[in-house]
Amino acid sequence: MAVDEGFGTTITFQSGFFTGLLRSVDVDGIERTALETSHNTTTNGWRTFRPSDLKDAGELTVGILFEPDADWKTALGAAAETVTITFPVPAGLTTGAKIAASGFLRSFTLTDPYDDMMTATAVIKFSGEPTLTDAA
Repeated sequence: MAVDEGFGTTITFQSGFFTGLLRSVDVDGIERTALETSHNTTTNGWRTFRPSDLKDAGELTVGILFEPDADWKTALGAAAETVTITFPVPAGLTTGAKIAASGFLRSFTLTDPYDDMMTATAVIKFSGEPTLTDAA
């Protein structure tokens, strides 16, 4: 296993959307529901659960330096497309690990401070099963 810093991570969209300069990547919400199986005679009153067969691929939150010509309005109305996160190449290897999934822009937040860089946060909702590729 190769552990590395995030500098050099890239994100590509099938449509070419996303022209901002990447500052942060956060993939969260990957989960499956716990289905409660407790009943009136559950041993000693401890709740019991079983895992759902359904899984949620979560969301990708991207922090960028905002470029006013970025076409986030069009992307907000677009269909899901392939989104690929490519991580930096670890020392001694030739390719970085990748996560590819179908996703769509769920929300976009712009921050415009008077004495700092304009930034934005885009949240992409993943749909379906992601493809994971190990670094090699």
